[in-house]
Amino acid sequence: MGLSEQQATSAIQAKHWQVRRIEGRKDGAKKGEVIAQDPADGKSLDEKKTVTITVSLGNTLVNVPPDLVGKTLDEATAALTQTGLVIGTQTKQKRRGGAGRLHRRPRSGDAAATRQG
Repeated sequence: MGLSEQQATSAIQAKHWQVRRIEGRKDGAKKGEVIAQDPADGKSLDEKKTVTITVSLGNTLVNVPPDLVGKTLDEATAALTQTGLVIGTQTKQKRRGGAGRLHRRPRSGDAAATRQG
């Protein structure tokens, strides 16, 4: 694990095994990185048998809370961190409306990638 899909495929095929590829997500994994394999490394396997590799699509996705508009920065931050999102740098914008409140609504069903950080 930790190899690119191409590296893993080459290593598997060099041992005369078949490759089955599936996709998954894992926080902290780069897109295209092998994050799991079955059977596990070190297990015996006859020639022409299949090794399944799971190739990362990137970080885990979570739904953005739909009710952030009108919340204070602290309230919105709390709602976002409860979903597993890591809050980055915040930049204050001069806008009309309630001071210190969120003014842009994510579309319902939007998803965001979690970040370990």
